[in-house]
Amino acid sequence: MSFFARTFILSMALYLSAASLGPASSQAGTPPPEDVIHDMIDAISLDSLRKHIQVLEDAGGTRSRISFTRGKHNAAVYIREVFDGMPGLSSVYYDTFYVASAQQPFSNMPQVNVVATIEGSVYPDSYYVIGGHYDSTADRDENWNNGANWQTIEAPGADDNATGVAAVLEMARVLSDPATGFRPDYTLVFVAFGVEERIPQSIRASNINTNHVGSRHFAKRASSNNDDIRGMISIDMIGYNNHHMYTSLVMHNNFMVNESVQFG
Repeated sequence: MSFFARTFILSMALYLSAASLGPASSQAGTPPPEDVIHDMIDAISLDSLRKHIQVLEDAGGTRSRISFTRGKHNAAVYIREVFDGMPGLSSVYYDTFYVASAQQPFSNMPQVNVVATIEGSVYPDSYYVIGGHYDSTADRDENWNNGANWQTIEAPGADDNATGVAAVLEMARVLSDPATGFRPDYTLVFVAFGVEERIPQSIRASNINTNHVGSRHFAKRASSNNDDIRGMISIDMIGYNNHHMYTSLVMHNNFMVNESVQFG
């Protein structure tokens, strides 16, 4: 994990802590926000980030997290176990969905987003989303389609996107740690999304909605429920970037901010 990736994670943690601290956070008896933020920065563990990347890369010995493989299932179980080990989280659960664009029997195989939350103390029904996809891909043609050997090929996806998931897990750990004194006014929702990469061409029943399936499912349900999502950070491929450029995209109530930040 590069220095730049660590800086990115710290910057996102800083943004989230500031964005989710409302008026109630300045009440008497609570630590000053700047002290809380400094404590969280100090708590970031490069060892934890490396471990998450290595475990996801190995995927239970399969070295692949391509959708519908055992390795992807192993990754989901690991992410859930890591979230379950964080006592400061309010909830941890699998968000199940199906891939309608896949042929049978794959279309009947449940896929999951892995979700964890820190409930807001003042505005629990309004939330920020921090997410990254945990599936991987390899041996793609010019149209980003997997080859016929998708069930056996290695697709460790260390950068794409074990780095992003590692960041989500570490941010969840730090932001939920009771020792920091951080208590968000708004709810924080951490999501490891499934089936972001295109499903293998050989098992498609349709070429419509063959990727971003887990995030589409999450967004569609949020829209149907008229959820108040205050902002979202999607973390992808932060382990290596030749120009050390990272872009954050935040949208709320038709207001969009597209900000590029250069580190180094």
